[in-house]
Amino acid sequence: MTTAEDVVGQPLSGDDGLVRAYRERTPRSAAAFEAARRVLPGGETRAVTSYPPYPVIITEGHGARLTDADGHVYLDLVNNYTAMVHGSAFAPVTEALAGLLPQGFAFASPHPYQVALAELLAARVPSVRRVRFTNSGTEAALLAARIVARATGRRRLLMFDDAYHGSATLFLPGSPDVVRVPWNDLDAVAALLGRPGHDIAAVFAEPFLGAGGVRLAAPGFLAAVAGLARDRDVLFVLDEVQGLRNTWTAPGSWPTCTWPCCSTASTPPRGA
Repeated sequence: MTTAEDVVGQPLSGDDGLVRAYRERTPRSAAAFEAARRVLPGGETRAVTSYPPYPVIITEGHGARLTDADGHVYLDLVNNYTAMVHGSAFAPVTEALAGLLPQGFAFASPHPYQVALAELLAARVPSVRRVRFTNSGTEAALLAARIVARATGRRRLLMFDDAYHGSATLFLPGSPDVVRVPWNDLDAVAALLGRPGHDIAAVFAEPFLGAGGVRLAAPGFLAAVAGLARDRDVLFVLDEVQGLRNTWTAPGSWPTCTWPCCSTASTPPRGA
């Protein structure tokens, strides 16, 4: 049987040697994916994790190691796209859940731990005063878009090329309610917001472009954008879905929110 060492680093070829080696190595993943296709459109519920000829099926994870349906072990460099900053099956998390689950879960009412987490986030992040929990980064960004539209009476959003704020139609290329400018181009932001009678409700920005290639904001760029927004009566939405997971308070990004704004983030943040 072909091993990973036999194919790593080889270029794709016309005879599909890499694909053939992958199929030989992962027959149980192939079978599991065929079963998934019978009940899930495309065999998946998350487009980003699907790839030809079929995705490897992960059955178990511990720390930074994942095991697939065929028993192969992988070093996890994705961490569920930064959501699993503690690694898989992190003992303090699993132990806490084991103690809480017998008390019930998913109540249709507030819960003391919900309040405690909100208090923790507000204490850790200087720009956060109040917290609204959502089920995904996309939902958080959509809620922010609703808030800025209600607050300003305008609907159009300014975003940056290659930025990702969710999979909703509003945030996808071609949306009539979004105008985009190049990343780190302060002059382009100033020109757009400086137009008389502009209809921009808010600037949406990431501290770094995650899906856009992990490209950092230039020093002072976010603060300057927030300042332009303030001067033009435009709100500033800082999309921290990935950034908050990197440090305790996401220094260099959250504190720039001095103008009335929204910040979106996904928990768990690092250290929670």
